[in-house]
Amino acid sequence: MKQNIFVLGSKGQLGSEFVKYGPQIVPNINWFFFDRKDLEFNKLNSKDFASLIEKFNPSLVINCAAYTKVDNAEKEKDLAIQINATAVGLIAEILSKKLIPFIHFSTDYVFGDSSNKFLKTHDKKAPISMYGKSKLIGEELILKKINSTYNKVFILRVSWVFGEKGNNFVKTILKLSKNKETINVVSDQYGGPTSAASIAKFIIELIPFMLSNKSPVSNLNNSFPWGIHHFQNEPVINWSGFAQKIINSMFDKGIIYKKTTINKINTSQYKSLAERQLNSRLDCTKTKSLFRTTIPKWENELEELLDSLN
Repeated sequence: MKQNIFVLGSKGQLGSEFVKYGPQIVPNINWFFFDRKDLEFNKLNSKDFASLIEKFNPSLVINCAAYTKVDNAEKEKDLAIQINATAVGLIAEILSKKLIPFIHFSTDYVFGDSSNKFLKTHDKKAPISMYGKSKLIGEELILKKINSTYNKVFILRVSWVFGEKGNNFVKTILKLSKNKETINVVSDQYGGPTSAASIAKFIIELIPFMLSNKSPVSNLNNSFPWGIHHFQNEPVINWSGFAQKIINSMFDKGIIYKKTTINKINTSQYKSLAERQLNSRLDCTKTKSLFRTTIPKWENELEELLDSLN
């Protein structure tokens, strides 16, 4: 009998990639995709989610739903907390009672870091934005459910996500470059632009190992390495450098016919409601060794995205 997998937030930037690649890469399971009309995280209640679990009895739940508007979160604090923390904690509580594995996505913004080091999973968390705080509370609520009988929780922190669906930096540069000669972009924030497609593929390829609770490293007879992990495309770059790469690629592909000028500014010159950290470098060393995986280059991921958008 086929096992069932739930994907929550299936119409978002990340969830839509699971819709695209899930059945393709792992076809021998039943994929159930739920979007906002099926499950509203801003008013999620235990009874509705518990009844859904009872009805379909999933072997794994993947949560791609999130409140990701960093600036708006400063004005909509309660909503950000409800979606990124309260609803997530509720889901984790129900899944822990049923011993169902839970995959959840978090962010570099939980660190609030402005050094120039690569951030390890256990480094100090001190978020400086409401978005970062809400995501950290979500992490903490999930981790509270881990006990001697339940440890099958997988939290993946990602950064600077871009994809075909939703709003993101690539699409913003694409839009602005069509009607502006100059764009101001910060040059003192460093991180790794990461494609939603590469995140989804990484997780989907791990699903057989998660379901069997075995290590993906063939010569190890260990159980699957649950816990918190980092995933970020390489190499590290700043926002203005990334913007220039996007402009150059769009020009080469004939998407634009004149290169927009990127004007480098500091974060202090950029007016925004939310405070932004300067460092989003995620240390993925543990991810590479535990899962025997190669982290994709964001340049290749960017090329693929621009081709699909074009």
